[in-house]
Amino acid sequence: MTRLQVTRSCVQVAAMAALAACPPVSAQQYPTKPVKIIVSSSPGGITDLIGRFIAQRLTTALGQQVIVENRPGAGGLIAVEAGVKSAPDGYTLMLSGASYTILPSIYKLKFDPMSDITPIIQLSQGPHLVVVHPSVPATTARDLLRSRKRTRESSTSPPQGRAP
Repeated sequence: MTRLQVTRSCVQVAAMAALAACPPVSAQQYPTKPVKIIVSSSPGGITDLIGRFIAQRLTTALGQQVIVENRPGAGGLIAVEAGVKSAPDGYTLMLSGASYTILPSIYKLKFDPMSDITPIIQLSQGPHLVVVHPSVPATTARDLLRSRKRTRESSTSPPQGRAP
């Protein structure tokens, strides 16, 4: 046996002894306490309904209560800020509608929307519709914009999930 082989054997034996001396490590169970989903809409809105549906399924799958906390307002900004301020421990999730994508355009944010939040999954998608009263002489979006500019009338829309 060469000196190099003896050295390798000693290192291998030392490594095995060190591993044998370490107590077995097991991963902690998750979750060990209730999980919270912060939802960016009022109770009864479509985002709330999706959040409650997911919370029920997660409660069953995880064996731990998953709670929905509604934080409506400011186009979802209040919920997003609450999510950003929460401890990064996996016990707070945040569910927001499509309005999240335009928040930087309308508010001065106290967080970085690209790096302070980690997207996990897209839960739903749906169409966005533009509808007008039958008396409005528009059949296309272009017609509607021309009509609004001519008459100098403003256009409004109700919040997501609500009737006008």
